[in-house]
Amino acid sequence: MKPKTTIKIGYIIGFLPLIIGSIVFFTWYFTQADFLISTGLIIIPVFLIICMIGLILIIRLFFINNQFRIKAILPMLVILLNIPVAYGYISWAEIVLRRVYVVIENKSTMKLDSLVIDGRNESKFIGEINPETTRTVYFYPVEEIGYYLKFLKGSSKLKQNIGYVVPGDIYDIIITNDTINVNLRH
Repeated sequence: MKPKTTIKIGYIIGFLPLIIGSIVFFTWYFTQADFLISTGLIIIPVFLIICMIGLILIIRLFFINNQFRIKAILPMLVILLNIPVAYGYISWAEIVLRRVYVVIENKSTMKLDSLVIDGRNESKFIGEINPETTRTVYFYPVEEIGYYLKFLKGSSKLKQNIGYVVPGDIYDIIITNDTINVNLRH
């Protein structure tokens, strides 16, 4: 294979996983589409094998052809960059998947004050939510136990059971003038 062709293949092999992996990761991050987790778990080992092949080609060129030694360094670095980027995406996904999301919709005519999600050993302060406003918060449950939403509505202290939470859950809490509904999304 010609050295210039090997360099081009090195760049393609280096940039292809970076671009496709980034598209898959950020699409998953913003949509939370479950199938993209499987897609990511499939493309990581496939791209790892492809990167190893590209790295072998570039290292071979590096040691065999002194004239292209300097030109082989950059595609080699691009290929190697895939390792920390993939590790970063996996770590970031792990953090996101440990969250519990709570979407609080205040459909009442009163402002909700001092909102707190409360568990046995932890609390997540939310603050206030104005009437006809929706707020999304997340927390990392320390234990898989029952959690409560506590808040002030006017002069009334209210407490609503959210239930037993598991990382990855999303709860919708709708507060009206008369009722509080808690729903787990599926």
